[in-house]
Amino acid sequence: MSFLSIFLIISLGIVPRTLAQTPNIYELPGDGQQLRTWLCQKDKSLIAVEAKDVQNWKPLVDKEAWTCDEQTTNIPIGVSRLSCEPQDTIAIVRIFWLKGTGGQEQLGVWGDSLATEGMICTTGQVTPLGNEENAF
Repeated sequence: MSFLSIFLIISLGIVPRTLAQTPNIYELPGDGQQLRTWLCQKDKSLIAVEAKDVQNWKPLVDKEAWTCDEQTTNIPIGVSRLSCEPQDTIAIVRIFWLKGTGGQEQLGVWGDSLATEGMICTTGQVTPLGNEENAF
């Protein structure tokens, strides 16, 4: 890049086309609607769902008569979790099995279902430094 190009970029705010088209993750709006949390209960089982909206995960739990309310919760270390993302957008869905039996099996069924819809899913345990993962 020549001196004149650098000067124009700095003084006039001209951004080369390739830089202007590059998304900057640090410029995302800081609104609380980016990631929301729901607690869902069915019989003696409890899950937490973190997602931007309900379109990907809600039909799965509705089919099985889970009752969900939007609210925040702490996710304890050691619980099973499912994480899924669509391939074309940033829209992660994470489901944490907080209480009850059959959690790993149920998360696997939901992961298989979301994977057939084109999402990339992993399962694992919540750990202090990240997640232990198994890809679908």
